[in-house]
Amino acid sequence: MDLKAKSYLPIAQSQPRHFDIAGEPWQVWVKGTKLMKRIQSNIYSAVQGVDSKQYWHTKKDIDPSGVQLVDWAAIGRAMRTIPRNRRVFVMKHVSGMCGVGKFMKRWKEWPTDSCPRCGEPEDSFHVWCCKGSGTEELWLKAIAELESLLSKLDTDPTLKFLIVTYLKGWWTGDGIHYEAPRKCQEIVQAQQMVGWRRFFEGWLVQAWSAQQQQYYDILKSPRMG
Repeated sequence: MDLKAKSYLPIAQSQPRHFDIAGEPWQVWVKGTKLMKRIQSNIYSAVQGVDSKQYWHTKKDIDPSGVQLVDWAAIGRAMRTIPRNRRVFVMKHVSGMCGVGKFMKRWKEWPTDSCPRCGEPEDSFHVWCCKGSGTEELWLKAIAELESLLSKLDTDPTLKFLIVTYLKGWWTGDGIHYEAPRKCQEIVQAQQMVGWRRFFEGWLVQAWSAQQQQYYDILKSPRMG
């Protein structure tokens, strides 16, 4: 029986696999692939994924082709590690629909849309980049904490420098006058298509993890990029 099974193996590998299983309930296929696990989340992605990406295509601060470069799988894994209330907070801020001056005035909760710190019109983007009293200290503290975390994760030193440098340039609005090393130029170009604001909000392009994986391989680290 073992010999017959081994002789049949090359045939089975070269032909379509069995599609029907006796007693199997309804089958679900997406783009020619039968769903065998995580059926609920895969159905959500198949049904809502197109509309979600189309929504971000309409955003003026994002290059439409850059949406395809985002590491959506990594974002999904990251979001699943945090409590639901935090996920809601993140989604509201990233989409801009949250309790900032712009909407508080629209909802008739505030008389104006002014930022409590600086007096400028406040939307979700302004919250990140406000230059009002005390904001610079908060920003520098957050950057320092990020650097510490990246070091603990054995982040590629070049990637760590890029992340900190570009985030600082994005926040100040002064721009970034730094030419990335050749091995990272593709990463920077791809991320610029998506935007550094979106990077700050978690939209990393896929090239980051690939480069980080190469560094972990050099260290022989069990961690994943």
